[in-house]
Formats: sequence, C-alpha cells, structure tokens
Amino acid sequence: MGSVVKWQRSNDAGFMNPVTIPITSTTLLGSTIGNLTRNTYFRAVVQSGLCNSVFSNPVLIAIETPQSIKAKDDIISGVNGTTGTPNAGNVLASSPTNLDILNGTPVVIGLVNLTVVTPAVSKIPGALVPLIDVTTGTVSIPANTPGGTYTLTYSICEKANPSSNCSIAKVTIFVGQPSIGLVKTAHFNDENGDGFATAGETITYNFEVTNTGNEPLTNVTVTDTGLSGLIMKGSPIANLGIGMKNSTAYVVTYSITQADINFGSVSNQAIVSGISPNGILVKDLSDDSNNFNDKPTIVTIPGCVIEVFNALSPNGDGHNDVFYIRGLECYPENTVEVYNRWGVLIFKRENYNNDDRAFRGESEGRATMNKSEELPVGTYYYIFRYKDSASNMHEKAGYLYVNRK
Repeated sequence: MGSVVKWQRSNDAGFMNPVTIPITSTTLLGSTIGNLTRNTYFRAVVQSGLCNSVFSNPVLIAIETPQSIKAKDDIISGVNGTTGTPNAGNVLASSPTNLDILNGTPVVIGLVNLTVVTPAVSKIPGALVPLIDVTTGTVSIPANTPGGTYTLTYSICEKANPSSNCSIAKVTIFVGQPSIGLVKTAHFNDENGDGFATAGETITYNFEVTNTGNEPLTNVTVTDTGLSGLIMKGSPIANLGIGMKNSTAYVVTYSITQADINFGSVSNQAIVSGISPNGILVKDLSDDSNNFNDKPTIVTIPGCVIEVFNALSPNGDGHNDVFYIRGLECYPENTVEVYNRWGVLIFKRENYNNDDRAFRGESEGRATMNKSEELPVGTYYYIFRYKDSASNMHEKAGYLYVNRK
C-alpha cells in the first residue's frame, strides 16, 4: 500500500500547477485546505518504500457562487374587479420592504428580462384575469374580472448573465368584486277578511338583503320611494359580511288606493346599496324572488271582481240596508235598474254606488208607484250594466229579494 507523504491542491483536474499541502494524514481537515475557489481539486501523494510516488484519484469540491439576483413572492390585494385596477402594484417592488434584488440593490427593469412563467387561470371560461406587463412589472386588473384569488409566477434574469443568473417568484392577487342583492316580497293584509281589496287596506313589504360579493359591506341601506304614501321603518345595516343575509332591518307598509284597485295590481321596486372596504358603492334593484333578476314586486289586488248581493233588508239595522254590488267602484260608468214582478221599472240610477246612490227598497215614482214609497216585501228583478276600462259594456241581471224583517 504505502503512506501518504503529502497532499496536492489544484484549480484544474490535470493538476498543471499543484499547490502542496504538507499533511501526511489520510484525511484532510477543513482548517488545513486553505482558501477555496469555485472548483478546487485535491489528491493524495502516496509512496511505498523506495517505489515511485503514486497519486490517488482526484476529489473535486465545487463551490457554488451565491445567487446575485432574487425575486421575492408578492401579495397584492385591495383591487377592484368590477371597475378594474390598471396599476395594482409592481412585482419588482410590491412594497418598500419587499423589493426584488440584483447584486445587492433593487432590481431595475432595464437590467433584467422579466417573463411570466405561469399566467393566472380564469375563474370562468373566457373571463378576464390579472396581467403582468413584462416591460414594466406592473400588475393590472381588467374591468369585469371575476372576484377571487389568482396566482401567477414570473422570472427575472440578469441581462448580462441570462442563462445563469435568474430567479422565480410567485404573485398572489386577491381581486375584490363587491356586490349585493335584494329580494322584496309583499303580503296583502285583508284587514276586513272579506277576500277582496278595499281602499285603505294595506300591503306589507319585507326585504331580504344578501351580500353576494367577496368583500364585507358597510352602511347597507334600502330605499323604497316608488309609491306615494309608503311608510318605511328600519335603519341601515352597519356591517354585512360575505354571504350574510338580513331580513329584519326594514319593513314597509302601503295603504291601497281605489286607483290601485281599479288597476288590479300594485307594482313597486326598491333599491339597496352598500360600501366595500375600498369605498366602492354597490347597488341592486329589488327582485320578487331571487338575487339574480331585477323584476319589480307585483301584488294582484282582488278588488274589481263584480259580486251582486241579491237580497236586502232595509230596516235600518245597518246590515244589508242597500242593494250592495261589490267591486262596482272600479266601474263608475254604470246603470242599475230594478223592476217589479209585472215588469214595471221602479228604480233607475246612473253612476250607481253602494252609498248615497244605492237602492234602499224604495220606489222612485215610476209608473203607478209613488216616489220614495217603501216597496213591499217580495221578489224583484235587477239589471246592472257597466263599462270596463276599455269601454267594453258588460251586463249582469237576476232576481232581487226585499225583506224588511
């Protein structure tokens, strides 16, 4: 075998200019090998007796030079996907404490090649995504970019050493897209319980507000001014978190008018607004069933249905004292005629109503009957003619019973 008589060190594998290390041990300690360059080779010189020296196989110690360029991961938030944010930040300098570095100083775009390695993936097929301008490093958010978190990666390479001095970093972008929804429902309060609408009866409107975006909202306010005489109770919702609903903040009461009854329905729409953390004002018109449409809330009013009450007892007790026709308020252009059993006209009134122009079981002095004479108990015949809102003529006729008990 032989013994180690010395070691040699060289910067080339051929040991053209070796440096002797006067160590005879079989192991080199770090304190004995001296300063190292990028690639340093070592070999032992072994001699056995008087034989010629032989060399061991060289061992390479490769020293990697520390990277002189460093791209740092970035987090960008506070951007608006609805209106867009043209300058959301810069990947080279997302903040004063998060600067990409080249040779110990902040990166200057003119000294590096910037490349997008992995672009952002759209949340919806075909939708817009955040972008990096490779000529400046600026991150931009196009208008109508769906809300959510996007991830991109980019690389910077020193132009002077494009193949050996590069670094890759990740950019995480949170795109805010605040939005709000309002569902408005209605309930007809049939206060007198007769199944028909009467002027002065009410409709109650309730509101369900939903935060449909990806950011919390503040100062959420419902406005409802579409109908004259609305009475609104409630106050703004101070905070409405992501996905949260509120159905108790507001309630509205509306008194039905005769014009509403004549029309047959009441249509109304409210609006809700809220403010995002970045000061973006979002609004939504109410819908009658969901947050995705903007249909007004329509309440059908069952008040213009003609119903003839063909019996009266005009005895002054306040019940059935007149010939009552429900719904005729919707058809003021009308005529009522009443005949006795012999076909004699005993009552005729144009623009009939259920109050001061109503039939009360008294004759109007036609033929042989005296005016204001009480008619006897018995069966009579009525004809009710009226025009609708389109001036179409309608007629109802039948028997009418008078009883004074």
